[in-house]
Amino acid sequence: MSFRRKVHFKVLAAVVIALALALAGSARAQSADKILKNYVKAIGGGKKLKEIKNLRATGDIRDTASGQAGSFTLETRAPDSFYLEVTGEGLGRSEGFNGSSGWEQIAGGVPSTLTGLKSAQLRATAFFRNDHFQTYSKVGAQAVVAGQETIEGKTTNAVEMMTRTGIHRKFFFDAKSGILVKAIEEGEGAEGETLFSDYRPVDGVLEAFHLVIHTGGRTLEVTMREVRHNAPLDDRAFAFPEKATAPLPDPAELLREVEKNQKQLDLVRKNYTYTLDETELATDDKGKTQEKEAKTYEVFFLGSEEVNRLIAKDGKPLTDQEKKKEDERVDKIFKKYQEKKKKEAAAADTPKKDGDDGDVGIRDFLRASQFVNPRRERFHGTEMIVFDFQPRPGYKPRNLSERLIETLSGVIWIDENAKEVVRLEARTNDNFKIGGGLVVSLQKGMYFAFEQEFVRDEVWLPSYAEIHISARAFLFFKFKGDVINRYSNYKKFGSDIQIRRAPPEKQ
Repeated sequence: MSFRRKVHFKVLAAVVIALALALAGSARAQSADKILKNYVKAIGGGKKLKEIKNLRATGDIRDTASGQAGSFTLETRAPDSFYLEVTGEGLGRSEGFNGSSGWEQIAGGVPSTLTGLKSAQLRATAFFRNDHFQTYSKVGAQAVVAGQETIEGKTTNAVEMMTRTGIHRKFFFDAKSGILVKAIEEGEGAEGETLFSDYRPVDGVLEAFHLVIHTGGRTLEVTMREVRHNAPLDDRAFAFPEKATAPLPDPAELLREVEKNQKQLDLVRKNYTYTLDETELATDDKGKTQEKEAKTYEVFFLGSEEVNRLIAKDGKPLTDQEKKKEDERVDKIFKKYQEKKKKEAAAADTPKKDGDDGDVGIRDFLRASQFVNPRRERFHGTEMIVFDFQPRPGYKPRNLSERLIETLSGVIWIDENAKEVVRLEARTNDNFKIGGGLVVSLQKGMYFAFEQEFVRDEVWLPSYAEIHISARAFLFFKFKGDVINRYSNYKKFGSDIQIRRAPPEKQ
């Protein structure tokens, strides 16, 4: 799916406007907030913590059952960079998050970029480790009290943290001292718990020098030798590990080729229709996520514009009245499209200024973003070019599209042979406001991802998308939205247009 297509950003806008869910503000959340504030105060205070720009901890690790031993290295950099390395026979692994993407490498094997929930898990680890629960609400995370538990003779207060991307973590704080005693990670690729003890002051901040980690049926004991704050760190530690590879194309040039290829594919895409199953999720105050509403759409194209016609709700066909209303809505879209085409035809000889249509296109990304960490990886059985993108330092955005891009970082997977984006993940690193926040304010921490697949050896069409968003509109209305889209039942109709091109190589 090309950057030029407006549909995904229109979906985003639709979520902002349509999903009006009140933010949780219960007494339980306030109690959780108090527990977290007591923790910040107990380990040194917010002022001292803000002085920590990075951390490097080194120590020894041992498997308590097998006796296998090795070294342990942890590095963090504010706001959300993280690197962990464990060496030793049977223990070797490393993982990192660089602010745009997460990766892992097990026992010296081939490193791989993480996607979806696994990537979100690592990003959450990076954020919590740097932030110490001081600004969690500003990135859309929610905290609730989860009862009390006795851990090694200590009464602890449990707080469950939930992020917009469905990450659940439980943290247990000593009811007397306020310090962190245990953390539990749940979910895909993150099951396990860590016990913290032997706290010692480092630059006026308490740091745990002894960890006991239960993961994958193993118990690992970590004893820190040294913990340092604000020490010089090598940026390459957080980046995707370098490895010998064939020459890589320039990311910017590759994106230009993707944009050029998109113009040809638009001719074929408009001759396809498919089904979209949209699921809206809701999270209750206990952190349980469940389906709130499911809708099924028939999707077709008007030129390069994607149109969704609602055909079912919660698995049931529309009533006659609902169908009539939907037909009227789609008919208005069709008439508006016809009027647009007439205006475009009339203004065909009028030069159009670059980027003046409000669309988020590849040219906007090329100007406002920088592309780093290019590498080759296998994804869905095909070799891809993968690279991270992040705001270009010092760049002054020229329009609304570039202002949005200025807040985004993420990672892109491109099929080099097909010249198509196969997967994209993006998140906002800052709040995004329209009209100074009077109209819309998107909260920091919004997450967006999509994938597409090669259909009938001819065209790339969407296969999956998800959005997790928190926003405010017109100062008064607060919105939260978590939507999962799945696409299927691709069909071609009424066209003799064929573009012969090589399909992705699968091995």
